[in-house]
Amino acid sequence: GNTWNDGCEYDTKGEYIYFNSVRTGLMQAWRMKPNGKEQTQMTTDETVNAWFPHVSPDGKKVVYICYKDYEIDPSAHLPNLNVELRLMSAEGGDYEVLAYLFGGQGTINVNSWSPDSRKIAFASTRNGGYDIYVMPAEGGSGKRLTFNSASEIPSSFSADGKSILFSASIPQLDDGRPSLRDLATCFGDALLGKLLLESVDLAVRDHLAVK
Repeated sequence: GNTWNDGCEYDTKGEYIYFNSVRTGLMQAWRMKPNGKEQTQMTTDETVNAWFPHVSPDGKKVVYICYKDYEIDPSAHLPNLNVELRLMSAEGGDYEVLAYLFGGQGTINVNSWSPDSRKIAFASTRNGGYDIYVMPAEGGSGKRLTFNSASEIPSSFSADGKSILFSASIPQLDDGRPSLRDLATCFGDALLGKLLLESVDLAVRDHLAVK
């Protein structure tokens, strides 16, 4: 049978490993003990493929991304599609939709919860390349943080929750120089930057309004 497994990460206490798997047909979120025991399916919605479960620092919630089952193969994780960000208890069960957005591959590939478990950073391709957004974990409008020609992907919040580390793919000028003006530390065609939340125009984007 198909045993595609992906997207694994520990919870903050190291008690469980969360991952996604197609072992039941569609891609779904699972968890297990570090020794491989107690493998338990956490999502059961048979209308979507669920990817990349990320546990909040307080260990209470899990955010994950969903593709409609008719749009992709269960083992595919593609960009530039209409997807959902969903939130559920770390124990599984019922979920709520946090946001409907245009994105997919790169949206929440890594755990990007704020340290206080109150915010989630993610990326959307609504405006072309990936831009970084932050939204409250309890729901609310997403706030766009980047407005550059590069595609930015959030990596993690700083320990104090005031900045976000991210990577960016930089468009090249004709002479080979990166065209991005306001970020530094370039490594080939990728860039690592730190986004200071208090110094960025947090423009609310209604298309990320949640239920």
